[in-house]
This record gives sequence, C-alpha cells and structure tokens, in this order.
Amino acid sequence: MVGVRKINSMPKESFINKLIQRRIPQILGSYLVAATSLVLFIEYLVEKYQFPTHFPTLALFGIIGILPSVVILAYFHGAPGKDDWTKVEKIGIPVNILFIGVCLLFGNYFSLWEINSNQNRHVFYIGSLEELKKTVEHFSSIRDLTEKNGDIELLLLKQNELNEISLNIESKLLNEFYNQDLIIEIVSEEKDQQIMGKMISDKINQTNIPLELYKYFNEPDQIGIIFGYKININDNTKYLARGLGMVGSQSNNWSSELSIVDSKGEFIEKITELLKAKIRTVENRQVSGIVTKIDENIIIINPNGLKLIKNMKINGNTNYLLNDKDENGFTDKDEDLKKLLDDIKNASEYIKNHPAEYTMGDLKGMQRMYNQYSDDKLGLRSGGMTIGSFNYTLKVVDVTESTVVTKLIKLGDPWVKIRVGDKITIE
Repeated sequence: MVGVRKINSMPKESFINKLIQRRIPQILGSYLVAATSLVLFIEYLVEKYQFPTHFPTLALFGIIGILPSVVILAYFHGAPGKDDWTKVEKIGIPVNILFIGVCLLFGNYFSLWEINSNQNRHVFYIGSLEELKKTVEHFSSIRDLTEKNGDIELLLLKQNELNEISLNIESKLLNEFYNQDLIIEIVSEEKDQQIMGKMISDKINQTNIPLELYKYFNEPDQIGIIFGYKININDNTKYLARGLGMVGSQSNNWSSELSIVDSKGEFIEKITELLKAKIRTVENRQVSGIVTKIDENIIIINPNGLKLIKNMKINGNTNYLLNDKDENGFTDKDEDLKKLLDDIKNASEYIKNHPAEYTMGDLKGMQRMYNQYSDDKLGLRSGGMTIGSFNYTLKVVDVTESTVVTKLIKLGDPWVKIRVGDKITIE
C-alpha cells in the first residue's frame, strides 16, 4: 500500500497582508502626519512667541521615542474587534515610556536638547511711540533744525511703514550674517508696540527699558531698541532714530542717536549699519587686535586672534587705558586720562571752527563728554575703553603669521589720532 502525504491546501497568510489587515500602515501614516503638524506648530510658537528654541527638538525626540509603543498598539489592536491586552503590551509600553522619561531627565541635566545653546541671539525692537515724542522733541538735532527752519512737525511711523522698514532691515542683516552661528530677530508688530507703550506709561526709567524687554524676550544675548520718527520740514519729510540696548546684562548698555536723513532708504541703511556694528561687537567681543607700529598711513597690527585676509576692511578705535592705581574708587588723574581729555578738547575745537560741517548738537555732545570725564570725582572706569567719535577704517595689505600690515582708508572724523595700543576689530 502506497502511503499518501496529506498536503494542507490552506495558503499561509503573508506578513504584509497581516500588517495591512491590522491597519498598521494606515495608523503609522496618520501618526506621522499628526506628529509633523505638532512639530511645525511648536516651531511656530518658538518663532512667534519666543518659546525656548529647544522645544521642537524635544517634540521630535518624543515622537520618535514613543514610536515602539505606537507600533505595539497598532499591531495588537489595529484589527477590527475587541482585543485583550498581551504580555508584550503590558511590559513593552511601560518600558518604552520609562526609557523616554530617563532620556528626558538626563538630556535636560546635560543640556543636550538645547542644540542652539552656543548661538548668540540678537533681538531688535523697532517702533514709533506717542509716549516718547516729547523726549524726541528735545533732541539736540531737532532743536538745531527748529532754530534753522522754524516750526517743524514730528510724526509717528505708521504700522505698515514699521513693517516695511523691519522687513528690509531683517533681510539685510540675514544676508550679512548668512550661515553664521547666530540668531537675529526683528520685532515691530502692533502687540510689541503696545507692550513698549505700556512700559513707558508705567513710568519705567528709559535706561531700564532694555532690561524690561530683555526679560520679556526670554533673555537674549543682546536686546536693541530703535525708536524712529518722521519730521516734516517745509513740505519735506526727513527721518530720525534713536537706538539703545543692552548686551547680556544691565551693566553693558549702549545708546546711539542716528543723524537725521532725507529718505526712508537712507534711514533703513543707517539703522542696518548700526545693528550690524552692534551684532559684530557681541560676536567678536573676545577678539581684538592691537596697533603696534605707525608709519604715516601704514599701520602695523598684532591680530591677536583676529582672522584677517588681504583686502579686508577693519576698524580701529583709540584705546584709552584708564586706571585706579591708588585704589580709591576713582579714576586717576594721570596721562591716560589727559590723553582722553585732550582728544575731546581737540574735537570740540574742530567742530567749533567748522560750523558748516557740524551742528551745535555735536558741539554740546563733546562738551558734555568733556565735563563727564574731567569731573573731580570721576567714578572708577578702570581698563581699556573706546569712544565712537574716535575711530578709523583700515584695509589689510599683507598678512603674516604674527603681524598684519594695513593702510589707512579714512578717519572717522578729522580730529582722530592713531596711536600704538589702539584697538582693532572686524568691521
């Protein structure tokens, strides 16, 4: 008798068919769409409302980390009908959640989620406020204009103009600092104007405004404020701006009154150049070269870590080394202070003798500076310091390992003197 082997005619269900039957591809697809939407929404919150920049990274980690639990639930409960909980689910899902929790705790402890923590963040507010019009009307440049032209009208920039100006400035700054490890944010929306207006209405001292905004915008590395206004003079429109800000802490405040300009385009350029300089100051604050030798228009410098190449333009500033050698808490009346006072006096004399080139506001500014630094009880200002009115521009001619040869391109003002020990920074 011949034996016959019975063959099972029922085909074995393929693994792919099993996944489809349990609706795993559909569930995973829906999960990924929802997860992507979540990450995009969190990125929107970061950009719009200054949420911490590492939140999208956290969300992405959570989405990927919980994926094993999603797969387990889809596999065992994706098919139609009621399913009992299996041992795989009872063990696997808690282990997965515990693993995510441990990773989050360790990641937070070692700051692993803050992938942008090394980036300097620069936030600049651009606004035009009714609350500050009275202050602006007392600017020396405004008073000079009134003396020459009679009555003038100071106008606010409208919201659509602020938006246009802000977009132009932001675009120029992003192009200038493209692919550099920093973050630039320009804020000028109506809600930002309201917040600033409330700060001023609450009678916060103007010097404290940067500190208040510093806190409001989640403590950036630099906060800058630009107040802009239009001036109507004999049916002509001019523009004026005042800038103030803070780098890192309240002790590093800066302020700058921009000269009055004749067009919106020039106004945008002036503000852009100011903000470029403030960003570079922060980005290069730990690196500066020193002038070591002067031969007429040829200036030799020790780069001291500055990365310079041929034909690059760089900035020079007179460096005043003020001292408190007797440690009495006041700046010494020594040769270093005398150099500063002599420079300010020479600048005042030049301005006085060239009234067509400078305004009474420029002269009064120099006189105020002279009075400040010649005070008998000048507060301690120990260490190197530079003043914006005493600067010049150099062009790199030749670079060696330890020295750089440069040529003077222009003095910031005719009274500027170049000296050994001056501070050199990238333009």
